[in-house]
Amino acid sequence: MASIGFQILSICLLLNFFEIVQQDKVYLIKGPKHINGSIGEDALFMWNTTDRKEILAVSWGIRKGNIPDPQFISVDGYHRRVTKNKDIGETLKRRVEFLGNLTMGRAWFVLKNLTVNDTNEYIASISDDESSDIPYCVRLNVTEKRKEKPTEGPSPTPDTTAAAPNNTRAPTNKTNTFSNITRILFSTRESKSLKGRN
Repeated sequence: MASIGFQILSICLLLNFFEIVQQDKVYLIKGPKHINGSIGEDALFMWNTTDRKEILAVSWGIRKGNIPDPQFISVDGYHRRVTKNKDIGETLKRRVEFLGNLTMGRAWFVLKNLTVNDTNEYIASISDDESSDIPYCVRLNVTEKRKEKPTEGPSPTPDTTAAAPNNTRAPTNKTNTFSNITRILFSTRESKSLKGRN
């Protein structure tokens, strides 16, 4: 009788253990904390579930506390509906888009044709079957494009050029080595012949 009681107790403990493990199972959503972009480029905001678990809903926009306000786009995974906020203006509506696939755990958005005014904190509020409206924040920094150095023009002067480090390297190919040896031999012979004339 004692062994049956022990078995029942063991089974109960195991069931509780599996229930606790299942409840503690962590489904992570990963995304960027910082995005750097240049004027005229596009910025991708990409959040993914680590196990491709379905996302039920997401809303995305400028961060105000723990919510997107203004909200640019909301996506309802159950009804497969993408809604752009009608109050954000036509120009911004054309610049924002949902690129993800909530069924595969991808909440992806793009902000096109960046301007310096797009520098801000953004937020995605994501819901899955485990939790609802979890905020994921990201900072977007937009800067001017780097100017490329001209390929032609006057050569730099010593005043405008940083001093190069004094790195001496041994010759790496046989032609250079042969040329160096020839110069050394030639200059040695030349100096001996000059000494002989004096």
